[in-house]
Amino acid sequence: LVHFSFLRLGVIPFASFLVCRIIGLDPILTAVGVILAAMPGGSSTVILASKYGSDTAYASKLVVFSTALSLLSIPIWALVLQF
Repeated sequence: LVHFSFLRLGVIPFASFLVCRIIGLDPILTAVGVILAAMPGGSSTVILASKYGSDTAYASKLVVFSTALSLLSIPIWALVLQF
């Protein structure tokens, strides 16, 4: 659970932040892209797990855990992205 949430809420937004800074995007576009990348795993994860016969209970835990952690990570990203 922690590994998935760390990737979803930390690594992916950081990578998008670096790419946006390297290519020189406008700070507002960078902020929008990073905040969108920092959103938690969606409920469609559980739907797809159910459709393909995977562990829906684990998928549900991933969604709930990443959503709870996003209550902390999104404001932190917003502070980092202040311009």
